[in-house]
Formats: sequence, structure tokens, C-alpha cells
Amino acid sequence: MSFEQWKEHISNFERIDVRHLQGNFFPGLQKRAAGLDKGCGLTIIQTFEPLPLYAPMEALGFEHFAQQVGEDEFHIYFFRVQKTETAEVRPFAPWLC
Repeated sequence: MSFEQWKEHISNFERIDVRHLQGNFFPGLQKRAAGLDKGCGLTIIQTFEPLPLYAPMEALGFEHFAQQVGEDEFHIYFFRVQKTETAEVRPFAPWLC
């Protein structure tokens, strides 16, 4: 599925502004994301494009689309295309070979 197929739904997504949060906000985001049904989504607002979130959110069954809306403001839309089993996903974990 592509962004073009689900972009009309983004106005219904829960918005989470993490620009002023300190520390690792992913555990809270993961909990919210895990509770969403297929066809639902989240909008994350951040001061940069949070690339480390993409792989763990994909593992949870989400697609993403990032949009820079200001010099220091990005909106990242996550849309659940499938409901997967919740696995332990750590976006900042070191790579193991």
C-alpha cells in the first residue's frame, strides 16, 4: 500500500508531539501503536525526521510517510496496514552480527 492510498485518513490520526520530550519516548509510542487496529494511524511531530523509528514501526505493521512542514518541524504519518504480533522492538539497539 502507498501513502496515496491512505493519505485521506491522516486527519483522523492521533497526533503525538514529541518535540519537547526528553529521553526515549519509544516505549510509550510502541504501546499506543500496538493498540491500534489495521486501518488506523498516528502522526508524530518532531524537530527532525526520526529515521530510527521506521524499522520498529514497520515491524509492528505500519507504513510511514514523512513531511517537512517547517524549518524545524516534521510530521511523520504511520498507518497500520497489518496487525502483527507485538515483538520487542528497540530502535536504538546496537546491531548484532
